Amino acid sequence: MEFFGIEFTSIHDYSAEKNQENLAKPVEKEESRSIIDVILFPFFFIIGLYATQSLNNFLQVMAFAFVLGMIFQIFKNLLMLVVVPLVFFSLVSGISSLSNMVKLG
Repeated sequence: MEFFGIEFTSIHDYSAEKNQENLAKPVEKEESRSIIDVILFPFFFIIGLYATQSLNNFLQVMAFAFVLGMIFQIFKNLLMLVVVPLVFFSLVSGISSLSNMVKLG
């Protein structure tokens, strides 16, 4: 197809050309694995599994520490919510129960 002097090929023409090129190529033989590959693959596979497990454990510990920190923060805030008014009203109650204000100070 030609448009403004530029020739375009359709997708079907391109794929047909590629198929013809692929058919014309000789089939390449896969490389055989060397002894070094056979020895090193399990070694690096085991190291990868260990690293993944360690990372998983690290993430679990960090998540547990985060949740524990949140629980501690909530507990501390609830404690302050109870203790501060309790101390304030204890002081007010103690001062108001004095019969003689001279004893106050």
